[in-house]
Parts: sequence; structure tokens; C-alpha cells
Amino acid sequence: MRVPRLARHSAVYVAVPIAQRVVYFLLIPVFTRYFSPSDYGAWGYASVVGTMLGTFGPLGFFSAYAYALRRPGEWRNAPAAVRRAALQGAVVLVALASVLVFPIARRVNLGVVHGDLLWLLVLAATFTGFLVQAAKRRHQMLEEPRRFAWLELTTGLTTAAASLVAVVVLGWGVLGLAAGLLAGAAVGVIPAVRSLRIDLFGLASRESLGEAFAYGFPLFFHAGAAIMLQYVDRFMLERMSTLPELGIYSLAGQLATAMTIVATSTNQAYMPFLYRHFDLRPRLIARAQAYVAAFFATAAIGGILAAPFFIRHFIDPEFARSSFPTQLLLAGGMFHGFYYLMLGRLLVLRRTRTAFVVTAAATALNVALNYRLIPMLAAEGAAWATLVSEFCLFAAMWYFSRGALTRSPGADVADRIAAGS
Repeated sequence: MRVPRLARHSAVYVAVPIAQRVVYFLLIPVFTRYFSPSDYGAWGYASVVGTMLGTFGPLGFFSAYAYALRRPGEWRNAPAAVRRAALQGAVVLVALASVLVFPIARRVNLGVVHGDLLWLLVLAATFTGFLVQAAKRRHQMLEEPRRFAWLELTTGLTTAAASLVAVVVLGWGVLGLAAGLLAGAAVGVIPAVRSLRIDLFGLASRESLGEAFAYGFPLFFHAGAAIMLQYVDRFMLERMSTLPELGIYSLAGQLATAMTIVATSTNQAYMPFLYRHFDLRPRLIARAQAYVAAFFATAAIGGILAAPFFIRHFIDPEFARSSFPTQLLLAGGMFHGFYYLMLGRLLVLRRTRTAFVVTAAATALNVALNYRLIPMLAAEGAAWATLVSEFCLFAAMWYFSRGALTRSPGADVADRIAAGS
């Protein structure tokens, strides 16, 4: 039996991050012998800053780059020029952000020796790693999952091995984690630049840069709202409840990340499929969306049923109350997967402003619900707020994108074929 391309690619994108998670999980017991909680706190702070700069900052240009790769006929200027402009704009943005952040970040007292060097290593890894991320996005949109997986595993395993040597053998402490991160990015940067060379070094006109910016600009704010939706409840719990409640919720969030990985990884295979078939095969897209949604629902239900057993038998009894919040967050992750399907429709229609407005409204709802529910239900209240917000986000995205497939050019073609058969 021939396995559909979408299923094969989804399997690759799901398996690779799971493999990365397993490697990271196995290293945690080793690193905890060499770091204090404050050391981990310093690394967590610095690494999150790097992640924000390298992943979420250029998201708008990234989306324009992906759109130009898969739908070249949708641009007024030459699609190659738009691709170059989008990629080069993202590179410049990350470089400037890293340079501007360094004098600010070095003022933060992380309590580690050689704090300035730590920030230099993290920001260097951020810029280098961004080029690797751009190459992976190119492989994803061109439906080259094997190249994506090779780059992902090579950089991830190199990071793990280099970090282990730097921390355990060389005794570099937190600097060893930053050095490992830079080593992993450095291994991937040469093949990344080779795959990006046509767009990275070509000339981009001002008009093509403006067109890429017009498409991607609302997505900068969309990404910011999405980040707040995911993380603002942690800050509100810390302010409005107790640290033990924050710990309960943090564990639930870590366990529910399994659903997020499934949704995000499957979407990496789904987006190029959507771009490829949108114009001529809308009914195929609708059928694929139904299968993907059923897969998300099955994964979420399985996680919801397994979570109490896992927490009861493998987690310390102090965290027993995290069972129900975990189930709520797993359900929220399912609706987040549904939201990805609807978001793809808006992106293919170039309705990026609508995506931003809907996500910002869901984030505002999430903040209001947390403000109301955390004082009454603590961690469980934050989980309910996430579930309700994710459902409303999906519902709003569905409402604004519900006619996308019927408005696509392929819908008319399909109707004429059906009428003549």
C-alpha cells in the first residue's frame, strides 16, 4: 500500500523532534550534577532570549520567504527577488537585534562567571542557528524532509555531545552549554549557507523588499501575541498565586508539550501540501484537513487517557494535582493544532492582518480569564484559561477562513468537472 506523501513527511517531522527530546531528557540527570538551580536559571534566561531573537523575531519574513517558494505566481515582482528580499531582510533583522541586545543583556546580573562571554556565545549561536533554521524552512517548503531531518539531527546531536564534553570534561559550567549550542549551529551553517546561497547572496530590489514586508509585517505582531498566549499564564501564576502552584502548572505544561510537538511537526508537512494543491484541488485539501484533524484528536485523547496513569506511577506524589491541568492543556493543544489548519488558509489567501487580529483577541481573552480564574483555581484555573482561549482562537480562525477552499480557483474547476461527469 502506498503511503501518501503528506503522511510520510509528517512522520519524519514528528519523529525528529521526539528524538531530540529523548537526547535532551537523557542529559538532564547528568547536567544537574554540575549545575545549581541558579545556574540553570541563568542558562534558561539567556537561552530564551536567544530563542526569541532567532525564531520569533523574523517570523514575518520567514512566512513571506516560504510563500514565495511555494506560490511564485502570487507576487507582483519576480518571485526570486521577493525570496531574496524576504530572506535577506530576516538575516539583517536578526543580526541587528543581536548587536543591539548585547549591551542591554550584559547589564543583567545572571550570577555566573564570565557573563559577557556567555551572552556573546548565545548571540553568536542565535545568528548562526538562524541560518540553519532558514535552511530547514527551505527544505520543509520544498518538501525535502530527509534533508530537513539530517540538518536537524546533525545540529542537535552535535550540540548535545559538545555540551556534554564542555561541561563534564572541560568544566566550563554554563558556558559549556552555550559553547555546545554554538558548536551545533556551526556544524550546520555550511550546508545551510550552501542551500540558501541563491537567495542569500543575490540582489534584492527595494520594491521586492517592500512587498515581502507588506506580507510579513502583521505576522511579527501575530507571533508576539502567540508568544503571550503561550507564556503569560506562567508570569500571572507567579504573581497571583504561589510557587508550588506554578510548579504544578509547569510540569503539566511540559507533559502537554507532547501534543504541541505533534501539532507543530505535522503542520510542517501540511503547509507545503496546502500551497501545492490550493489552486486546483480544494477537495483534496478538505479531505486531508479532516484526516489531520482526526489525527490531532486521536493523539490528544490518547494523551488525556494516559496522563493520570503516567503521573501516578512515574511522577513524585507532590505533583499528583498536575494530572487534571495536564489533561486540560492536552485538549488545548488539540485545538491549537486545529488552529494551525485554519491559519494556513488565511496565509495562503494573504490575510495576515486577520491572523494578527484574531490571535491578539485570543491573547487578550487569555489574560482576562487568567486574571479571573487564577485567584479561584490557581494552576487549574490557568489550564482552563488556556483551553478556552485555544478553542476560541480556533473557532475565530475557522470563521474567517471558512470560505477559503470554496473561493480558491480550483473550486470552480472541480465544480465544472463534477457537472460534466
